Amino acid sequence: DPQRYQSDVVIATMWNTCEEALKYQAKKRFYFVQGFEPEFYLKGSQNHQAALRTYGDQRFELITVASCVQEWLKKDFSRESTLVLNGVDETWFSFSADRKQRSLRSLKKPFRILIEGNPQSPWKNIAEALEIVRGLSGVEVFMVSNGERTEKPHGVNRFFHQVTFSEMQGLYRRCDLLLKTSKLESFYLPPLEMMEGMSRLADAYG
Repeated sequence: DPQRYQSDVVIATMWNTCEEALKYQAKKRFYFVQGFEPEFYLKGSQNHQAALRTYGDQRFELITVASCVQEWLKKDFSRESTLVLNGVDETWFSFSADRKQRSLRSLKKPFRILIEGNPQSPWKNIAEALEIVRGLSGVEVFMVSNGERTEKPHGVNRFFHQVTFSEMQGLYRRCDLLLKTSKLESFYLPPLEMMEGMSRLADAYG
């Protein structure tokens, strides 16, 4: 029973968690707006309209990680928000000591591509990434997902699920390119982490 607990802070992390967050007793409530959430849905649909309504709820203070989202909230909803600067945790993803190792990796065959994302999330657009790599020859494809375990997609050599930070660091080091084909993101970390590891990045963010 949420009413049994008194919290200092409650944070909603997506539009459909706002209602649940209001059930808890809290001194402050924040809504962490990570992207243009209404665009996940068909314009005018029930979920699209419900998402739009949450941004005007004055019971929440707004937080975001992207200046474009901050500007959108101000322009379209007259809401101020706090911008929390995003970045890479260098205790996990700083590979500056591995330049020689990375150079040697670039000379190895086959060329190794990493696809990151949950195939069950339509906006991650994993199907397009898989279609791209299926047309390539002489490459090895790794894929990592934080979603539920599923069958390894056709064309993927190694499929990893819900890996730890240290395992993710290892995956970046073992690959030559990160392929991101997301249709909708805010300020997402895998490309930054991969670039910190001095690997190539193919970003088809739409």
